[in-house]
Amino acid sequence: MPEETFKKLSTCSDAERCDVAIQLGQYGQNSVDYLLKAINSDDMWVRMVVTESLGSIGDERAIDPLVGMLKDEEQMVRFMAAESLGKIGHSDALPHLQETCAIDNPFVAIAAEEAISRISKE
Repeated sequence: MPEETFKKLSTCSDAERCDVAIQLGQYGQNSVDYLLKAINSDDMWVRMVVTESLGSIGDERAIDPLVGMLKDEEQMVRFMAAESLGKIGHSDALPHLQETCAIDNPFVAIAAEEAISRISKE
C-alpha cells in the first residue's frame, strides 16, 4: 500500500498532496523508503509532513536526509527537521543541530536546542 500512496504524490492535485503525504506516513516503518524519496518534493507542505513522519517513525536511515533538511529554504521544514532529529535521538545529528542553533533564526534554533537536549538525555 505505501507504494500506491507514493505514486499518488506525483499524480494528485496540489491541494491533495499534503493529505497523500500524511497517508504515506501512516504506514509507519513500511513507508520509510517512500518517505525518503518524497523528502525533496517541490511542495513545502509535503516536505514538512514527510519530515515530521520520518521523525515519528524513528528510523535511523532518515538521519542524513533530515540533516539535509536543516538547510531547507523554508523555516517550517527546518523546524520540523530539527524536531524529528530529536525524536530519532541519534548522536550523529548533534553537530548539525549545534550548527543550526548558531546560524538559524530563533524559531528554528529553539527546536534545535530542544532536540540537542533530548538527544543528550538518552
